[in-house]
Amino acid sequence: MNLTLVHWYVIRASGILLLLLYSGATVLGLMNVSRIASPQWPRFVIDRVHRYVALLALVFLAIHILSTVTDSFVATPLVAVIIPFAKSYNTFWVGLGAAASDLMLAITITSIMRARVGARTWRAIHYAVYAAWPLAVLHGMGAGTDASSFWLIALNILCILAVFGALAVRMIAVPRLETV
Repeated sequence: MNLTLVHWYVIRASGILLLLLYSGATVLGLMNVSRIASPQWPRFVIDRVHRYVALLALVFLAIHILSTVTDSFVATPLVAVIIPFAKSYNTFWVGLGAAASDLMLAITITSIMRARVGARTWRAIHYAVYAAWPLAVLHGMGAGTDASSFWLIALNILCILAVFGALAVRMIAVPRLETV
């Protein structure tokens, strides 16, 4: 099999998995903060699943970035993956993905160092997910080679509905949390 074709499949598959994993992590995070729980799904389970889904998403983000940077057909320079809107193939859409991945990296680093940065700082940075998730979704809608296919449009809509549904539940179910 042609290496360029392999790269295309890996880039495509990891991007689609990222859509599902980031959406799932976002929904789980909103469920956890909304205090949604049941005897079968106590809050600590929701919290752990949220963390593991987010970590799995980081693995696929690394695969997605590595396969994009090493692909000879697309030829996206590493700087375009790190610095949003740096000159590259499909600059705007790749820039959205770079911005999303930078925000997710900041969220991950502060989550790992939560005890050192403090709860207030962690929470303030963690709110960046409200920017990172839509940027990542838009990146996939614009940069993805299957972006106009019915099945991917339907998948995007389902992920958007899931996140906005969880956000609506959070807005309704949770009294105003302490300010940051």
